[in-house]
Amino acid sequence: MASASMSGTCPLGHPSATSDYCDECGTPMDAVAPARAETTNRTDRTDFLGPRTGDERCDVCGTPRHLRDRFCETCGDDHTSDPIAAVPSAWHAEIAADPARFERAAPDGLVFPGDRPTVTVTLAPGETTLGRQPPSAAPGGSIVLTGAIGDPGVSRHHATIVVEPTGTVWLVDAGSTNGTTVDDDSPLAPGVPVQLADGSRFHLGVWTTITVRTTASSADCEPP
Repeated sequence: MASASMSGTCPLGHPSATSDYCDECGTPMDAVAPARAETTNRTDRTDFLGPRTGDERCDVCGTPRHLRDRFCETCGDDHTSDPIAAVPSAWHAEIAADPARFERAAPDGLVFPGDRPTVTVTLAPGETTLGRQPPSAAPGGSIVLTGAIGDPGVSRHHATIVVEPTGTVWLVDAGSTNGTTVDDDSPLAPGVPVQLADGSRFHLGVWTTITVRTTASSADCEPP
């Protein structure tokens, strides 16, 4: 997409630094109003969740999209009004010391914290980072695995949980030293999102197991 030095306002009212398509919503700058367009199968754009899969499409023009995209790249339709995004689910994470995880890790010189209670944290929309010292600028916040829920096998930035506006939840390993596994499966490839379901369990460190659950209305829980 070519850019231009001039600026203007797109048909939907957004200021844009490009002259062909609005750099905020993707509407053609010379369009009178969002118009029905031919369906495209673009797979060249990548973002946090990787290339487009085509599983979801714009209701107006049929362009493949990720549910994280607010505006259609082809016609500019605002997807926040779509029925699929209207009723998000509430999610929370249950953080526990898992003796089975501890036995599999078989760490030398460590004692399992058998008296540690399970801690429940509400997951805010956006990205929630996990680790001993995760970045604090994530829109969803962070879960710091130190102190009462500490684990010596967790990396400083171990993983990220992404809660979509529609309620879909993803887990991404951030290139951790000891890895992350979901439901006792093989370790996740760093940077590759894996979708979580209600009741999914993922493991990190030498004894930490986190279970994600969804409820119609979960009680507000503050991170420890």
